[in-house]
Amino acid sequence: MIIERPFALFLGIVILIPLLIVSIKKKRPTGRKILLILCVMYISLVAAITIFPIIADPEIMVFTDKTINLQPFSTISELLHDNSDTETVVLQLIGNIVMCIPFGVSLPFIIVHKHKFLYILDAVLFPIIIEAVQLLISFIYNSYYRTIDIDDVILNFSGVLVGYLIYLLLPKFVKEFFSYTGKKSDCNNAVKSS
Repeated sequence: MIIERPFALFLGIVILIPLLIVSIKKKRPTGRKILLILCVMYISLVAAITIFPIIADPEIMVFTDKTINLQPFSTISELLHDNSDTETVVLQLIGNIVMCIPFGVSLPFIIVHKHKFLYILDAVLFPIIIEAVQLLISFIYNSYYRTIDIDDVILNFSGVLVGYLIYLLLPKFVKEFFSYTGKKSDCNNAVKSS
């Protein structure tokens, strides 16, 4: 059995419609509605890239010594030092970084932390959740269709940090457009508003 990538996009639309209806009924600012659409589309795309297609065939996708890599920088080093083709290096290294940049940019709009260092925790949790979901699906179907790799977490984390730096450089009017426009004491409602 194979569950293809379009299923992730279909799920994104199914989740987006009721969230958007609630956002419209509660008369959320336009920037928050746009942010909601962009975030759900982004998460659906990340799921389509990192989770799908799900290949549930234990005979084809067997567990090997390379299924789970917990040694930091081993895959990165292998890609850079072996005779890997340029396309593989770009997809694996640059792709893992670029994929998480939008998360880093949007994170401060979605979650308001009093202490900035908590964004670091969010930046680490996002790629760990991706790898954990891959591992969980592998266990459920007893089909190791993805490699669980600490280097993916490192590269994704780097992408989130780059995104956060981009957020810091955004002009004030952009931050105001997408931010929650309630009272300062209502900042924590920013999460609920989307």
